[in-house]
Amino acid sequence: MNLKLIAYTSDPEKVIELCGRVSHRSDKKIDNESAGPFCKKMIQLGHLSTLESASATFLISGISRAASHQIVRNRLCSIVQMSQRYVDQSDIGFVIPESIMREPNALGLFKRSIDDAKRTYEILISQYGIPREDARFLLPEATETELSITANFREYLHVIDERVSRHAQWEIREIFSRVWKFLYGIAPNVFHIDYFRGNHGKDMETKEKIFLEIGR
Repeated sequence: MNLKLIAYTSDPEKVIELCGRVSHRSDKKIDNESAGPFCKKMIQLGHLSTLESASATFLISGISRAASHQIVRNRLCSIVQMSQRYVDQSDIGFVIPESIMREPNALGLFKRSIDDAKRTYEILISQYGIPREDARFLLPEATETELSITANFREYLHVIDERVSRHAQWEIREIFSRVWKFLYGIAPNVFHIDYFRGNHGKDMETKEKIFLEIGR
């Protein structure tokens, strides 16, 4: 799995403050140190619409189609995914769950099934002239894919709360744990663990453990 932060609002906490202070015309209170406390206050007061002033875009690759199906369910995110209709899947990789990796016999069975699917995919296209958009029907959900995701900070907080949990599928949990780390790096007062503590975040035990790694 590869995850790259490719674009984000420059000085996002300052932008959130500038936009947020429009409401009360309190821009005279802005100084070099005011953005962080302002973001924290907006979160504490529940004025989360101010967080929509900042956004970030990630490029994610090497994840399974199974994981991508979960990502695209987040309706307020803008997502562009690699097309299996137009991109040749002959040399594409596959994601193997750790539970299968630990069992040699299961791993062998899994790999044989994957190899059969790839070989059949290639034969359908090369020998029978089947369009890629039809040959792809036999490819498993383990097939790797690539996508870009853009969202505002409020939506990222929501998705992190939903996905950074032991109840989430392991792959999606890892993806958004990494997303959280990147976002905390550029907006620590927005993506601090305190947001989830104060808003009854889901599975706080898992979030606390992950934040210990993020904050290092």
